[in-house]
Amino acid sequence: MAPPAPGGGEPGTPARSALILVAPDPPPGLSPWHLLRVAGVPHLERLVLSCWQVGIPRVYLLAPPGLQPVLEASVARLGRRQGGTVELAPDWAALENPRPGSWLVLTAEQVPSPALLARLARQPLAPGEAAVVCTDDPAWPGDAPPHLPALTARLEGSGLPGWRAVGLAHLSPEAWQEWHRWRRETQRPRKCRPSPAALLEAGLRHLEDNRRLVAVAAEPFSLTRLGRPEDPELATRRLAADLRGSPWGEGWLESSLNRRLARALLPRVALWPLLPTQITLVHLALGLLAALLFVEGTYLSTVAGALLLPVVVVLDCLDGLLARLTFRETRLGQFLDLYGDTLLNLVIFLSIAAGLYRVRGQVLYLVLLLPLATGYGLCWWLTDPLRLRLRSLSAPALAAPGPVVTELASRDFVYLILLFALFGRLDWFVIGVALGSHLVAFMISSLSGRISQ
Repeated sequence: MAPPAPGGGEPGTPARSALILVAPDPPPGLSPWHLLRVAGVPHLERLVLSCWQVGIPRVYLLAPPGLQPVLEASVARLGRRQGGTVELAPDWAALENPRPGSWLVLTAEQVPSPALLARLARQPLAPGEAAVVCTDDPAWPGDAPPHLPALTARLEGSGLPGWRAVGLAHLSPEAWQEWHRWRRETQRPRKCRPSPAALLEAGLRHLEDNRRLVAVAAEPFSLTRLGRPEDPELATRRLAADLRGSPWGEGWLESSLNRRLARALLPRVALWPLLPTQITLVHLALGLLAALLFVEGTYLSTVAGALLLPVVVVLDCLDGLLARLTFRETRLGQFLDLYGDTLLNLVIFLSIAAGLYRVRGQVLYLVLLLPLATGYGLCWWLTDPLRLRLRSLSAPALAAPGPVVTELASRDFVYLILLFALFGRLDWFVIGVALGSHLVAFMISSLSGRISQ
């Protein structure tokens, strides 16, 4: 059960700026913040890229003077990427000038999922209000700041024991300015400066004393605190589990088996020096190898080719998940992932028919090549995401496939190929696809027509 949002704010514009507070030193056992890697990406760069991904274009890093020179290399690398801007803030005074929109403030000690960041950044706030993330994660350290007694008491009174606020907040423009006024009035020159997390905690306590904070629930395992040597690996597993797949081609087996296997492999693969495009090329190469085995036409070669296909589709899931986890999505990768798979499927169908002709010598299998190609081509045309996305500009309903269309457009057919190959009846599969693909195309066309109406 999620904690309530007691602020009652009106919908407003999402956060337009983010501030990442970097502590001088990481907890014992962890690498320095600019070197610490989570899921194959330097942690501070991951935080910046996550903010850009959820639509926050301006990100500022506030670090002690001794850290700023070593962070310049990270800022330079990020500056070569598209998505937003990132700057090193020399001091608090550089952040006090009014900027349009509200602010997202987070500390470097935590790894939030992009989905949690998006919910927090879009949380409606009334003037002067602030939203703070709360978690009941048993792995969250009990002594980790911030701890807001008044907010915790409200959550306890709402029947939600165990929920506590963490160092991740969304401040309205008025709350942002009030935080700076409070900081100037209370922070006097002293030898021991408070840590960024403690300063954020104290500022939120001040806002809690004067205005009610909005509690935003963290989904299970969508937030990890970096306080122990094993926490980066824990954060990697949680980020991998939080990823969402593509809405296209997600059949029942695709989502329940293939993607589950890909998620199990993802935390380990993310630590390897592999690009998602390289995995795409490997799975396309294995698919072509399977097609060559089907052309051979013998029982052993067709079974071997059919056994390769589940590996191909798991790798097909893995490359997209890796691209999203490591912020390496590219147009080339998306093109290969979508249209490379489409052509590979057609090649596999045609190679099965060619193998049957080679072994049995019946002209029927050559004749079936034409309906195989035309039927599959029609199905591809009717379910092509790019074409439907362009059509959705004039007919938005066409962009949302129903469950039947999704299953028909999925790659669950590879398990049918394996089943027919084991029983030596790939001829049934080829005849069924040659005739059934036209029926499937008609069904997809009819269902799409109903959706558009």
